Amino acid sequence: MGAARGTPRALLLFLALVLGGSAPAAAALTSPPPASAAPVAPSPAALRSAAAVTPAPCPSAPATVAPSLPAASPAATGGGSPSPLPSPVAADPCAGATVLGPAGAASPSPAPSPSPAPSASPSPLPTASPPPVRPGKVRLRADVAMTPRLPCAEFPTSGCVNRADIYYPENRGDWPTIVTLHGRPRTPADMAELARALAKEGAVVFNIDYRGVRPVSRGFPDSVTDVACAVRFARERTARYGGDPDHVVVVGHSQGGYVGAMVSLFGDTFPGQAGECFASRRTSALPDGFAHLAGVTLNDRDHPVNIIFFGGTFAAIPEVWLRGDIYHRLQGRQRNRDLRVQIVFEMNDPILSDPHATLFQAALRREGYRSKLALLPIGSTHFDILDLDTAVGRTAFRLVERLIERTRPR
Repeated sequence: MGAARGTPRALLLFLALVLGGSAPAAAALTSPPPASAAPVAPSPAALRSAAAVTPAPCPSAPATVAPSLPAASPAATGGGSPSPLPSPVAADPCAGATVLGPAGAASPSPAPSPSPAPSASPSPLPTASPPPVRPGKVRLRADVAMTPRLPCAEFPTSGCVNRADIYYPENRGDWPTIVTLHGRPRTPADMAELARALAKEGAVVFNIDYRGVRPVSRGFPDSVTDVACAVRFARERTARYGGDPDHVVVVGHSQGGYVGAMVSLFGDTFPGQAGECFASRRTSALPDGFAHLAGVTLNDRDHPVNIIFFGGTFAAIPEVWLRGDIYHRLQGRQRNRDLRVQIVFEMNDPILSDPHATLFQAALRREGYRSKLALLPIGSTHFDILDLDTAVGRTAFRLVERLIERTRPR
């Protein structure tokens, strides 16, 4: 068209119409260009649309960041169906996070404005915990009466007063409370070494006496009632010596193992007569732990000593024998579900056979009690287990200490 600069306008219009153009378009071709284009003002609708998509300035506060995509599972990377993308997460675009759209595409949000760093305040120094209280020297308060004078076979004319020797650390603390029980026909002297050693390690120990064992005489239910009284008495008095009334462990040897088991399992069913104990019958006689050291659990119904102890033959008074039978009472009659038991027995004990330990352990576990059994191949006498100068005595002592620790309130 550059050669047609001088072509008449009418001829140009004729050519545009022949080529198929419209009249307005042909007019536009023939019109000279404007000298300068004036800016066109946007319409109000266009302004509103632009405001809707223009992000507002970001505040300085940090915003929640959308979580990143999870790593592809092995199935997805192996050519299987891809894991579905997470649902879109609404995130503040001012947080500088990645916002996931419906198709999983990521679009970066504007970076946040830097906020002023908070002034660091010094952290408080940790408070040093006080050092543990050491027990210190062992003190003894001997012959503390637990009962008034009671009828007994030892002194049929004057009667008996059940007493306790109380071993306790000189330094007051929240010490566990231990009740130690000797065997038949023995005295509290058998348990004195163990009682003192436990107090030295940090315990308030009530080494007690009870009826029905010296000489061999009728002892049921009096011996069990007396030991239940001793546990109540210890619980009520131990705080005076720095002991914890809520942490009580009974330790019984030989016949003391029998009466200790009866009280540890069923002690609250032996309240005794009113006025027979210097402790309330409402106080619990159930301990937290029981250590059974070379103890009795089986009562031979034909043995003369047991016939004397129960006051007659089984045929004559079966209800008395059954009330004092540990295994009969264990059957579905748990009374102390939280009790923990440690049984320690010498395999070479010349007086008692190990079924006193193994059958007791099986019965306890069958009824759901938390019980441990240690059958020791060391020791040669019935009393080695109480002698801390022997290997079996030291082993038994460590096991009693572990029981005390297991029953410590948390």
